[in-house]
Amino acid sequence: MLPNFIVIGAAKCGTSSICDLLGEHPQVFMSDPKEPHFFGRDDSKKTLEWYEALFKSVEGKIAIGEGSTSYTHPDIIHQAASGIAEYIPDCRLIYIVRNPIKRLESDWKMRKHEGWAEGPVNEAVKRQPTLITHGMYWQNLSVYRKLFPDEQILIVFLEDFAQNPKQKLKRCFEHIHVETSVSIADADKPRNPSNKLRRDGFIARYVRQTPFFNQLKEAMPSRIFQGAKLALTRKQDLTVRWVPQVRRSVTEKLRDDSLELLEHCGKPADFWNLD
Repeated sequence: MLPNFIVIGAAKCGTSSICDLLGEHPQVFMSDPKEPHFFGRDDSKKTLEWYEALFKSVEGKIAIGEGSTSYTHPDIIHQAASGIAEYIPDCRLIYIVRNPIKRLESDWKMRKHEGWAEGPVNEAVKRQPTLITHGMYWQNLSVYRKLFPDEQILIVFLEDFAQNPKQKLKRCFEHIHVETSVSIADADKPRNPSNKLRRDGFIARYVRQTPFFNQLKEAMPSRIFQGAKLALTRKQDLTVRWVPQVRRSVTEKLRDDSLELLEHCGKPADFWNLD
């Protein structure tokens, strides 16, 4: 069994929230893990049989999906898109986008939190160009448009979703051919907010690296786990401090691509105030 829809990104654009909400629909099955990263990455352990096994318990669901933001990662997007087109040519795709500067800032915060951002944001955008190219949505979308008809690709703007989550969720339901009248509770609740990121202390870092961490997390009551997390972690300073010249340079690199996407989607040119 293979999925019949995939949320392909973009990273830091609310994909976790939308995948969680889609998974709450009684006719939808979402893979566990949400992001199997099967297409586009060379991993000998992730065979086709391994991938199919993720969807063996669909239990008669109509829409079967997963959501791997790596499928629009600039370094592997061509390989990922080709793989999806080869194995699942009729797959319905969902591509979630947001103001590309906001996306970049959120991406940098996550990288900084995880310890692989190369310096402050002004340095990181120079050393890690994917911070920028991840948000060149039109360029990335064009890779998929060469392989899939537009009717199979739904573009969701996070800003629209934030304003009217039920309406946009209904559009997603329509796109993957499930009952659109289903109401999902707490559709406007953020599922993966980056403003709650905290840095592990020594003990937390040690425990997280142990093989039994996931079992411990699942067995521990949520209230106790959150209390331990607060006690064993500390706040991080993830404030974005742009140098004006760098900010302008990044904006210029993103502007034309953003305008192409906005025009394609019938959005006004000033929908995203990049300046």
